[in-house]
Amino acid sequence: MQRGALSSVLLAILAVAAFAKWGPSPGHIWQLFSTVSPTTWLIATGGMLASYCVRGLRLHAEWRSRLPVARLECIQLAILHTAAVNVVPFRGGEASYPLMVKHRWNVPLLRASLSLAWLRLQDMMIVSSVAIIVFFPGSWYSAMLVVFALWLLAYIALRAAKREISRPTGAYAGTRPPSTKWRGRLHKAAQTLADAVSESRGGRMAWVFAAMNWTIKLSVLAFLLNSVTPLTLLSSVGGGLGGEFASALPVQPLLGAGTYEAGVLFGMAATGTALDAGLQRYLGAAIVLHVFLISLSSVAGLLVLLWVRLGGSITVPAKADA
Repeated sequence: MQRGALSSVLLAILAVAAFAKWGPSPGHIWQLFSTVSPTTWLIATGGMLASYCVRGLRLHAEWRSRLPVARLECIQLAILHTAAVNVVPFRGGEASYPLMVKHRWNVPLLRASLSLAWLRLQDMMIVSSVAIIVFFPGSWYSAMLVVFALWLLAYIALRAAKREISRPTGAYAGTRPPSTKWRGRLHKAAQTLADAVSESRGGRMAWVFAAMNWTIKLSVLAFLLNSVTPLTLLSSVGGGLGGEFASALPVQPLLGAGTYEAGVLFGMAATGTALDAGLQRYLGAAIVLHVFLISLSSVAGLLVLLWVRLGGSITVPAKADA
């Protein structure tokens, strides 16, 4: 943990040094902030808050068949998880989801972690599909064929994984589990894993909410980038995608400073934007976007914590059914 924190601080120092040498001046960044109208900020803020709510509804779809969860608490959890992911370095904020699910809903940590893995698999499939359409060098028809192949392969792999993981469950059907202590624990863990993979994970609505979330979020990112820089719609979406991919990197500095901006610039360049013509402005736009996301998620997370502190949290179910 200490080594990871030290690496994060060193990366942050390098990012600040690189920004001081090649980045835009604070005055230029403030000028970019001031060019965004209050109406634009209001629309972007409303869009991201809608995205948080959709993420909460997605969690509700994920757990409602197994727990008497309330939509409001799912939205609270989604906001807190988002804030933790944005603030904690090295994607350490991801751990907040299984920990909060275990604490609030008494769900075993393994099942909560499997839920997180499934949610991230959904995100990966949807964002990868959009990225193929945006960045694929061929025609739109060819890009759609690649997307179709991706989903087909994922479906086949998932079916095979479920069948393989579920195999240990039936190995002891009608018989007593092994008497050896460690084998008994292994059997229990394998059975839990098989049940968790084979159980309902929100159905179609979870996929619908996942698609809605990314549609809203990428639209907000593209909208805000386009309001600061003279980008095409494709380059605006590409910049937003690049930033999201960069934020998923396991090694990054505090608050993702530097890596997110680099990802945004990469996405712009990959969609045909000539960065040399206005590197300072494009980098400034990436900083504006990043500051907006970090600030909004942090403020929303603090407000949720304050709400919970004042007794606004929903009653925790006594026991998980699954």
